[in-house]
Amino acid sequence: MEEFEGFSDEQRAELLAQIADAHAQWQLALQQFNNAMDEVVIDDAIYLLNAAEMRFEGLMRVARRLRIVVNIPNHVNFRSYRSDRQDFPRVNLSFARDSDSF
Repeated sequence: MEEFEGFSDEQRAELLAQIADAHAQWQLALQQFNNAMDEVVIDDAIYLLNAAEMRFEGLMRVARRLRIVVNIPNHVNFRSYRSDRQDFPRVNLSFARDSDSF
């Protein structure tokens, strides 16, 4: 805890800005994952999603140690946006094997 006692108001404001940016990047990575249909794009999206999540959680740990309250909007849904896209299947049929080819 001692390492954080010297934080100035400017540094705290910078931390809050970084947390807001990390949160936005996490949301963007989640949207990219939900919209990915190609195998390579899915792998990249998973990597980006994990990295964004780890960055956000790390910054939140620092804020917690500093006892800084961070307000994250309650309307953020980190689950699949599938309910918004009922007409679009999540299964990429290009990766499915044709049953007639066996």
